[in-house]
Amino acid sequence: MKSITEIKRRVKATWRDAQSFAEWLNPDDAKKYKPAINYSEGYVLTDNDDVLILYMTYNDTDIGDTCVIPKENVVNICELKNIKKSVSKA
Repeated sequence: MKSITEIKRRVKATWRDAQSFAEWLNPDDAKKYKPAINYSEGYVLTDNDDVLILYMTYNDTDIGDTCVIPKENVVNICELKNIKKSVSKA
């Protein structure tokens, strides 16, 4: 497996998600609701026909803050500039 610290694609994904409401609604009011539009920024772990998997944090061996988005929900993927890795001098 490649090192986690290698340069990865950094992206901002725009994606649609379901919303649900627990209150009583007039059917005409309920028809006005739209899916939620979400934005996630992170590094691409997987990008294929089925899924976009992003992670936001990492160390030398592991990743964290993972977001798994069904590909049919993805509206747009925008490439972001990679940030230079900084090293603590402790």
